[in-house]
Amino acid sequence: MSNRIDLNNVESIGNSQHTSSTLQPDTLFHFMEKVEWLIDIIVHNRIPARYCNEDVKYLKIKNINYLSIPMRCFCDIKLHQLGDHIDYYGACGIAFSKEWGMKNYIQPIHYLNPDSKLAKEATMVFSDVMNKTYKRETVLQRKLKSFIYHQLLYYKPYSGKSRNRRTKKEDVKCFTDECEWRYVPDLSSIDYPPFIINDGMGSEYINKLNDSLREYNDVALKFNYQDIKYLIVENQSDFNQLIDSINRIEIPQSDKIKLVSKIIIWDEAKGDF
Repeated sequence: MSNRIDLNNVESIGNSQHTSSTLQPDTLFHFMEKVEWLIDIIVHNRIPARYCNEDVKYLKIKNINYLSIPMRCFCDIKLHQLGDHIDYYGACGIAFSKEWGMKNYIQPIHYLNPDSKLAKEATMVFSDVMNKTYKRETVLQRKLKSFIYHQLLYYKPYSGKSRNRRTKKEDVKCFTDECEWRYVPDLSSIDYPPFIINDGMGSEYINKLNDSLREYNDVALKFNYQDIKYLIVENQSDFNQLIDSINRIEIPQSDKIKLVSKIIIWDEAKGDF
């Protein structure tokens, strides 16, 4: 089965004029558990993609229960609503403008009601495409397959079982609360699979892929320091570590001061939101 996604020579159909939402924040947050991970992102001014395991049993695709998708996840949640999200994913974060995110191909995902007609039709289409092989494919068939695979990478059920990153406990979560956007890079230039059918596969292989992905700068999500809107750390200790790392970056002192001014210490500030 070929699952290569080819987006070469496809022109953008977007409007370069960004339109701000009147209801949602104009910010995309990315959270993690450890300040060391945030420091690595800041020092190298890039966010490498990682293969993340997604439970797709709700789609009832024959012989496929889990997919590992190369991505980084963001949320467009207002500052005063971030508490529950931080409790689940970690209190170290970086935030960018939504305009920057859209220019860098970050896309809001599509939440599916598993009982809907759309979900049932998706099951039929995905099952056919992923479980059938064809001796010859027309150009149109390849384009349709590419489109269908891309749809799969941006789907998530309305709710489902999820593992809390901080407590390590599994519970049922309403995923729409996450307001998720995804960065899913095109890995064709480095000949990595656009996704991996991960049923029964051990984590060691995925971890090795993720370690190697860090070496490919071209497929990482890159940013300039002026693109950052906020930096969030959990406590004073994390703040001190981040400050020390920023001071070692070879950028003008004025840029370091601007970066420091964007830091929020969550333990001290959360009661104000």
